[in-house]
Amino acid sequence: MIASAEEFFLLRTSDDDKDYGRAINECATLETWFEIIRQYQTMREWVALNKTVPIQVLETLTYDDSPAVRGNVAMKNKITREIFEVLLDDKDASVRNRLVYNKNIPKDLLLKLTTDEELFIRKNAINKINEK
Repeated sequence: MIASAEEFFLLRTSDDDKDYGRAINECATLETWFEIIRQYQTMREWVALNKTVPIQVLETLTYDDSPAVRGNVAMKNKITREIFEVLLDDKDASVRNRLVYNKNIPKDLLLKLTTDEELFIRKNAINKINEK
């Protein structure tokens, strides 16, 4: 278990593959996740990639200033419909496009992406629907 924000930072910035694996796979308390977000803004992208990160943290990261962070949230299979809906209107096209590839996107929201202002998102959404 990751015990502190400092530990997560050290794991994530380590050159040791075992440490990196811990940063991706190990859990932490809710308090620790929020401590990481507060103390290490550059680690938010990696917090979103952690396989055990709680939904409450993902809800917070949904509103992060960084499109990279929001994009990582968009790829998480466990996000809620509410998070999908917020990210569906994201100002950054790359975030909306990542939603297309989330295997759990509700079909009605995927259909909405077929009318996105960006052509590449519309095409990707149509292709995804046609694959099913």
